[in-house]
Amino acid sequence: MPYIVLWLNILFSGFLSDVFIRKRILTITHTRKLFNILGNLIPALFLIGLAFMTCQLKYIAVILLTAGVGFRYVLPFDCIKYIFFLLVDFALVVDLC
Repeated sequence: MPYIVLWLNILFSGFLSDVFIRKRILTITHTRKLFNILGNLIPALFLIGLAFMTCQLKYIAVILLTAGVGFRYVLPFDCIKYIFFLLVDFALVVDLC
């Protein structure tokens, strides 16, 4: 179940970040910063809430754990985008022939 939430969240957050960039609501840098903060803050809040669950609230604990794992990767391919943006500026041309 957490990985289904994770998959849906990746699709939604990728779409949402593209909308922010395309409509010029945020720049690429600000979009990355926003989604990086959300990807760290939201799961942390869910996991802090998980620490206060008791045995009587086990179903809520499962929901919090699922949400914590699901929202961890708001934009997981963001680090890959950094590599491609840096690759253009610092890449060497290698002739393999």
